[in-house]
Amino acid sequence: MDRKLQQQALANFVEENGFVELIYIADADGKMFSYQLGKDIGGDLNISLGMDVSSRGWFINAKNSLHPVISDVYRSLLTNQDCFTASIGLFRDNQWIGVLGIDINSKEWNKILS
Repeated sequence: MDRKLQQQALANFVEENGFVELIYIADADGKMFSYQLGKDIGGDLNISLGMDVSSRGWFINAKNSLHPVISDVYRSLLTNQDCFTASIGLFRDNQWIGVLGIDINSKEWNKILS
């Protein structure tokens, strides 16, 4: 995976989607490859490139599924608002190469649905 291209793609996605609190990609070894904070999101972010996320639920569940996985709603550490995580395995040439995760602000998501 090309980190520069991935970072630009994540930044573009965030710019176009106000419901994103955080979007991130972990490689096949469960190491954080790239991430992007949502627009107007502040707070302490305890993430670093290379960080091992292989034991996180969003990573494990996406790794073990061929379909997108949606978490239960939980309280965001970034905004202290309700959010949920959508994650999906990433594949290249039918080989699993990692996981894409998106932390979605429930309030902003509900605005889309109404």
